[in-house]
Amino acid sequence: MAEQPQLPRARPATGSTRSLKPRRLRRTPSVYVLDEFASDAEMAHILALAGNERLLAERGVETRHDETGVSCELPVTGDTVLETLCRRIYDALGLTNEQGATLRFRRYGPGESHPLHQDTYRVGESHLLATAMLYLMNTAAGGETHFPQAQPGPLRLKPRRGRLAVWFNHEPDGRPDDASLHEGLPVLRGEKATLTNFIYQPLAAARNPLNQRRTKGREIMANSSRHSFYCVNDGVPNETTELLRAACKQRGVEYVEIDAPLFDYDPARRLPAGALLYCPAISQAAQQVEQYLYAEGVATFYTDPAGPFQVRLNHTLLYERAGLSIPRTFYCATANRKLLRSFVAQLDGFPLVLKVPGGSRGIGVMRVDSFPALFSLVDYARSLGHAPLLTAYIADAVHWRVVVIGNRAVAAYRNCAERDDFRTYARDEASDYTAQPDPALADLAVRAVQTSGYEFGGVDILEQSDGRIFLLEANFPCYYPQAQMVAGVDIAGMMVDYLRQKTKRRESAI
Repeated sequence: MAEQPQLPRARPATGSTRSLKPRRLRRTPSVYVLDEFASDAEMAHILALAGNERLLAERGVETRHDETGVSCELPVTGDTVLETLCRRIYDALGLTNEQGATLRFRRYGPGESHPLHQDTYRVGESHLLATAMLYLMNTAAGGETHFPQAQPGPLRLKPRRGRLAVWFNHEPDGRPDDASLHEGLPVLRGEKATLTNFIYQPLAAARNPLNQRRTKGREIMANSSRHSFYCVNDGVPNETTELLRAACKQRGVEYVEIDAPLFDYDPARRLPAGALLYCPAISQAAQQVEQYLYAEGVATFYTDPAGPFQVRLNHTLLYERAGLSIPRTFYCATANRKLLRSFVAQLDGFPLVLKVPGGSRGIGVMRVDSFPALFSLVDYARSLGHAPLLTAYIADAVHWRVVVIGNRAVAAYRNCAERDDFRTYARDEASDYTAQPDPALADLAVRAVQTSGYEFGGVDILEQSDGRIFLLEANFPCYYPQAQMVAGVDIAGMMVDYLRQKTKRRESAI
């Protein structure tokens, strides 16, 4: 079962001097994004500040409302959050701002947009060299920042909460870059809110390293060696990709990151035999790109030669057929009360667990303590087209996450329950982690991953005090950085090594 690769609940807030590496999306114009750039607390502060018209009026800030939404200029000086954000932007870009006294806040409602324009303004000897826009919320539909003249093709940036988009408005020689023409497309559903830092510098600063253009020719994928590591990204946490990038660098392997929503499906992008391919994202766009890139001889974590085209619809049934120890389970494909009552009786009564597949971090996993709760939850799940699982409740058990690569369990850690919740989460307590899982846990985890058709995965197992263990699920892809960052187990390095060895074995067999 795919696992949404989200951050663990115990993650500290973003917003300090952590390593920030812009991810380049286009070279003409130079466009970058930095996801998870701002913390939830910082964005909440900005939205609250911009929404307090009385306070803004007291500070002499004028608010406008027209077809481009509600806008105002927020003073930076004296506001610790805004000052910190500015410093972080300048550190990431290697630029300062000669006109940085305010940041422009803008909120768009349904139907509101911003017309095509270029940010090529001038104040004295300073030019609007770069634009850094922070998206403050996820927009339900529409609201993309659109660059229709970008090369090698138009670019649409989705409003993604916490994402900083940066683009240069001048070419390295100082000339205005016509490809920087952009617009804010109409918001179709929900709202869009942004905070923009317009960075002014003399034109000589256009030679900033981030604004350098490479010679014309085929894109990086076409120039990469056949043993490069290709990573398909779509909203994956930064640490997931940065650890893989670092592992590749340490091994002299070229790391090539592919942004799924921007992929152009050029036939030349299909990978050669010997390439290494991993898709940590679970979006439909990412899965489609993964399938498009895949070809015979490409090394992946799939056991089936069909690679990402292999389909296993019901992993719980696979576990049952393989004889793996799982909690007793019934499939609620009906809301028939009589049948549901019989399920409860066969599971020895309440409490029970009702699970809607496809969620992550405990979302969709519900404890059920009565028939009224069961009936109403099943009715609701069925109305949304889901067939939830009804399983026995395993009381007083330790929840383990075991990371498997190939035929080895390489790390394990305990997940702990929060107060007043039966669901669990990963902590940053070193005592929760072990690089040598118990043999019984390791064996069950490896068998679960192999049964699912993978060679890498994060396996959830419950261990009771009497030693009995129960498999919950094997997740692929999975969020692996928790074990690496806390326990120091080089999982990313092992992943790269495994795919390289897989390629070598294939080549030696030819």
